[in-house]
Amino acid sequence: MTLNIDLSNYRALVTGVSSGIGAGIADVLAQAGCDIVGCGLEATTSEGAKRFFATVESHGRRAIYQSLDIADADASRSFVNWAAAQLGGLDIVVSNAGRNFIDTPLADAWFNEFPDPAAKRKQIEGLHPVGRLGKPDDVGALCAFLCSPLAGNISGNTILIDGGRSAVMQDV
Repeated sequence: MTLNIDLSNYRALVTGVSSGIGAGIADVLAQAGCDIVGCGLEATTSEGAKRFFATVESHGRRAIYQSLDIADADASRSFVNWAAAQLGGLDIVVSNAGRNFIDTPLADAWFNEFPDPAAKRKQIEGLHPVGRLGKPDDVGALCAFLCSPLAGNISGNTILIDGGRSAVMQDV
C-alpha cells in the first residue's frame, strides 16, 4: 500500500527555515505540494536562505523568505500579514523552535561542549529506544501528516517526536 500526503497548492508559513528543524519541515511540506513563505534570523542572501530557496524550488514549489527575529512580536505580526499577502492567504502555519534531540546544528553545538562529542552523542543515541536522534525530516513528516486530511480527527494533543525517550524516562 502506498500512502501519499497531497498538500498540492496549500500555502504554508514556516519559521526557522534556514537550518535544522524548520528547513526539514519546509522540505517535506514542499515535497507534499506546498508553496512556502519562510523566515529565519539569517539574511536573505545567506547560505541558509539560499538552501531554503533551492530545496523548495527543487520540488517545483514557490519559496519566499524574509529575515526576521520572531521574538519581536510586532515584526512577527507584520510578517504573518505579509506572508498571507504574498501567497494570497495561508492554509498552514508552523512556528517551530529547536527542542529535544533532533540532529541539527543546534544539537551539534551542544554535543561539541563535551570533551568527547562523539562519545556523548553515542550515549544520548543509546538512551533513545529507536537508537538514533530524530531528523528534521521526521518533524517535517509529522507536520505534513497533521496538515493533511488524514489527520482530520486529531486535535488538542501533544505528539512527541523523541525516539521513544519520554516513554522510558531515562535521565542523561
